[in-house]
Amino acid sequence: IDKEIINYCVDNNLIYEDLPNHNAVFLGYDEKNVAKFGCVRATNSSRFMHDLKGSSKQYSFRLLSKTPATSLHIFESAIDLLSYATILKSYGLDFRNYSLMSLSGVYQTAQKIEDSKLPVVLENYLKSNDINKIILHLDNDRAGRDATKALEYILKNDYIVEDKPASYGKDINDYLCHITEQKRIRNS
Repeated sequence: IDKEIINYCVDNNLIYEDLPNHNAVFLGYDEKNVAKFGCVRATNSSRFMHDLKGSSKQYSFRLLSKTPATSLHIFESAIDLLSYATILKSYGLDFRNYSLMSLSGVYQTAQKIEDSKLPVVLENYLKSNDINKIILHLDNDRAGRDATKALEYILKNDYIVEDKPASYGKDINDYLCHITEQKRIRNS
């Protein structure tokens, strides 16, 4: 993840370090800029993850455009969101001009796709923002692909929906690691 993006998140109280464990804590805020959500993720190879007690998934971690945006990019995790922001920056684009939202975990679909409901964070955001296009960057595993199908089905009548998973690896972070490694190899 790009250092400038991490510093932006730290400076804007979106991420902090959980001491003494050195985990990352990702925060989400309500419309009045009050922290309502927090999730803890390991910064090493362990799979340690949990949400802070009292967290409301309706305000998950997100980086929202500083100017009005009509498109919304959706990710399963905060790490994938930050990886995408890093990819944008690598193309010379300003991540602050994009609205990026984490679902803070895999979205569970109903057994019958037509019975699936929107994740609460997405439903809440769409009610109060003028969005016309949703870009899904969900994982390349069964859960991510099933969630993509369900969201496409639910949203298709009201929004332009694009499926843009990582073109390499399981998720956007895997893809970022891959392109970073390829760049390192080319430059060595």
